[in-house]
Amino acid sequence: MTQISGSPLPSAMPSAAALDAVRSMKTGIPTPIQAPVPTPVPSTPAPEVPAPPAQTLPTPVPVEQLPPPVATEQLPPPLPT
Repeated sequence: MTQISGSPLPSAMPSAAALDAVRSMKTGIPTPIQAPVPTPVPSTPAPEVPAPPAQTLPTPVPVEQLPPPVATEQLPPPLPT
């Protein structure tokens, strides 16, 4: 628990971004770090990508071709008491 020199804030928020966030909340003035950067919008719209055909998934296996289910409880017989 080290305190930043010259900072009256507790050391629970040691990062500069957190200190700026606290200052912006106290003063009401947003700091440049907290300002969201707008993403540049391309001037040309993206070309329409055709949807893939619906039959790209493998065909489901019929139930008749599936192997028989394996018993999950393969416990030994109970020992006589």
